[in-house]
Amino acid sequence: MNSINKLTIILPLFGRENYTQNWLSDNYYKYVNYLVADGGKNDNNQLIFNDIKRTNIKYIRYPVDKDCKTFVKKIFDVSKYIKTPYVFLADNDDILNIKNIFDCIKYLEFNRSYQLASGKIAYIKYYKIDTYSLTPYLHSSRELSNLNFKESIKVYLSPTLKNNKYLWYSVYRTEIFQKVWENMFKAEIDDWHLLERSQTVFTLFEGKFKFINNIHYIRRVIKGSSHAENIAKSSNHFDIKIFKDKIFYKKLMNFSKYVESKFKYQNFHTDYIYFAKNFKSKVGFIYYMKLIILRVFKMRLKYILNLINILY
Repeated sequence: MNSINKLTIILPLFGRENYTQNWLSDNYYKYVNYLVADGGKNDNNQLIFNDIKRTNIKYIRYPVDKDCKTFVKKIFDVSKYIKTPYVFLADNDDILNIKNIFDCIKYLEFNRSYQLASGKIAYIKYYKIDTYSLTPYLHSSRELSNLNFKESIKVYLSPTLKNNKYLWYSVYRTEIFQKVWENMFKAEIDDWHLLERSQTVFTLFEGKFKFINNIHYIRRVIKGSSHAENIAKSSNHFDIKIFKDKIFYKKLMNFSKYVESKFKYQNFHTDYIYFAKNFKSKVGFIYYMKLIILRVFKMRLKYILNLINILY
């Protein structure tokens, strides 16, 4: 498969300029296009890109991501600049497994009935410069694979699902990615906890997902570095707030009304409330024992990436 002009990586930025230069060093490929959407409070990331003269990198300065709604508008807007058939959304502290990302593209090239694909996502714990350990957690959305939209929504909102899944870091056909973020914008999604949940719901309505059995993305667990993580820790999750706060219940109802009207899906809010009331994350004793054991074995990044490819 010819890889040139196939893929665009969208890199949203909100500060963390100390990671940006390293991310470019680790994840730059001359046959991939890059759209950088900077919503940071200062110009530090812009200064980095002012010095980069590469025709496959487009840097765009946006208004500050003051809230979730502003972020959604930014991604919807930057999606209009995509000129390749496939797109992937990345964070500037994570690592692309580019070969396996292109395996996802290869599948989509030969299977037109699918609109997005992803493998598994590995998580590695950061301690200090070039020192990491493996974690036992592997994210995958294999339960959502090969289903039509009614089946996939039913599975996604099932409280019995082992872990709540998301499709954020999937390879999308560009037209589907644009539709998803147009829906996010028109539905006026304005809660950080609802962001990935609503993005997954709109994705399942707009496209059919395929799970590919590989590791296509590696997430670094860096304490205090994630804007979304800091927000999540600062307050209760949206799924708890909807039962305690009328403002958040109203947000759910607005989201549900949009879904029910746009996709003719009846009683979405009822299904969501049942899920939120009954879902419990299932992380047990064995997981924590594995976590403790793996943290004993700290190693340099290149070795841990090789180990991931061997093990998974």
